[in-house]
Amino acid sequence: MPVFNCEKFISQSINSILNQTFQDWELILINDNSSDSTLKIIQQFNDPRIRVFNNIETLGLAACLNICIDIAKGVFFARMDGDDVMFNSRLEIQYNYLIENINIDVVGTDAMIIDQDDNIIGTRITKVSKNINQLLNNGGLFIHPSILGRIEWFKKNKYNQNFLRCQDLELWARTIDNSNFEILNSFQIFYRDIVDIKFEKYLLAGYYVRKIIFNNRNKLSNFNFYKYYILTYIKSVYYFFHLIIGKRNYFKYPDNLIFYLDEFKKSIR
Repeated sequence: MPVFNCEKFISQSINSILNQTFQDWELILINDNSSDSTLKIIQQFNDPRIRVFNNIETLGLAACLNICIDIAKGVFFARMDGDDVMFNSRLEIQYNYLIENINIDVVGTDAMIIDQDDNIIGTRITKVSKNINQLLNNGGLFIHPSILGRIEWFKKNKYNQNFLRCQDLELWARTIDNSNFEILNSFQIFYRDIVDIKFEKYLLAGYYVRKIIFNNRNKLSNFNFYKYYILTYIKSVYYFFHLIIGKRNYFKYPDNLIFYLDEFKKSIR
């Protein structure tokens, strides 16, 4: 788990890992040269399964993830972010699925969306893509911090460190034709949606999505190539107006809110 300036949420994230029903794990924490108290907080956790590394310069998410992959000791590799929270059952459910389905390389889940004040504000439902056209048409594939996959697959398919944004989308687009991906339509992660995102990040994301489309142009028809390419600009305009008028909650509100609030409390206790 690469972490960078997430002092407000990192304790919750680590506690949700400590509280997993599946306990045979190691947690690799890479502090990517944070300027806040993130490193101090993670060093306070005393568990032999937690390994802490501190970068003396900022390397970026993709580089940190590749380091995690290189030094991981386990058979499986799970993603997690320093501001998200796992359901207690997450690792057990995904682990059992990969044990029972040996042909699957990477499995993800759906997410319950929380804000910076731990309020549940919606849900994010995903569907698996089987080719590059479906992936681009769906606007992505996995919720990145929800994935668990076979470490051998990740060692063969590293993250592209030239991508400062959309590193996961680049990886899925590059490998989708030769991989088996699956999504469990089960909420197993509380994914934090921070409202103070700057428009520059949306522009940067659009730039890297266009690079992904261009790099995979041989897999697309001419019509789809230009369609997806132009859509990246339309989405940037859409996000720009959202930021002008104020971001609204565009997530579907969950049923059984009390149940999920209870699950959140159990995860971070």
